[in-house]
Amino acid sequence: MISPTKKRFYLLVTYVQVFGLSFFKWLLLRGQKRYAFFQKKMYDHMAGQPYPLGDIHERVVGSFEKHNAWEDYEVYLMKYASEFKDKLALDFATGPGRNIIKYHKRFKRLDGVDISEVNIRNATKNLAQHNVLAKLYVNNGTDLSSMPNDMYHFLMSTIAMQHICSHSIRLGLLKEFYRVLKVGGRISIQMSYGPGQPNSVGYYDNDYTALKTNGGRDTRVESPEELRSDLESIGFRKFECWIRPPGPGEGAKNWIFFTAVK
Repeated sequence: MISPTKKRFYLLVTYVQVFGLSFFKWLLLRGQKRYAFFQKKMYDHMAGQPYPLGDIHERVVGSFEKHNAWEDYEVYLMKYASEFKDKLALDFATGPGRNIIKYHKRFKRLDGVDISEVNIRNATKNLAQHNVLAKLYVNNGTDLSSMPNDMYHFLMSTIAMQHICSHSIRLGLLKEFYRVLKVGGRISIQMSYGPGQPNSVGYYDNDYTALKTNGGRDTRVESPEELRSDLESIGFRKFECWIRPPGPGEGAKNWIFFTAVK
């Protein structure tokens, strides 16, 4: 059996092999900057693998078909979407644009933002293939600084926030969601839920030195009050949530869908 120290060493070796000299830049960074740099490099790497549209082995989303068919997205994630039919919406961590392609007709326009430039390039190609118009942004992993205040009425995110194992970064992003929403705008987000989830840290932990992501090192919500407390401290109101079975390819015990209004 390989010891935890050896496992971490092998991960470091893999990191050096995948990211080359940028590994030394990572060593010099600390805190949020270190974690965001790692996340960006990892998702660029995963998104840069062979990418046939709809392939069930696509490494960022997992499965276009299975996720698109998951009924809970319709019932919970999009529960209030009809209120914003002629409004602007944003898909946070849009990846290769799956949600934009599926849901864009529900809004005036559904834009996307992602930490990975490669994801955004893939999304640009996919949207063009489906004749979908959207604005796409690359963010730095900690904020949405390229976006103006009070721009969107609806902000959605799936299979994304649970993969950020830093509470300080997630809280900062929730503050950014609040900033870019118009008054009366709504967030609708999904995360992993339940104690004892493998490969995860507690909701308030900050694992800035994580060497895995996307299921390899996640966070978990153990009580809806953790989410409610963060959101209300920012200024959100009308918090609601629903605890549900996990979606396709997920190792979590449950998912939690939650929403709140600015």
